[in-house]
Amino acid sequence: MASTYSAIVCPHCGCCATEDYYYSTDETLIWCYRCGYSYQKTIDHWKDENTPVFQENEYKGHVSKTE
Repeated sequence: MASTYSAIVCPHCGCCATEDYYYSTDETLIWCYRCGYSYQKTIDHWKDENTPVFQENEYKGHVSKTE
């Protein structure tokens, strides 16, 4: 599979998160080790030969109250 790994800002806590983007299929995985945020956009099935239907799952994670 063709993918890129990038360090991005976590959409939940603002710290550094990791993104794995499969540019050939437009699938995305994001995870943050600090707050536990995770996001998955994966192909669930194909509507026809050229049209994927995506499934998206997101877990918001947590943020420490000591900050």
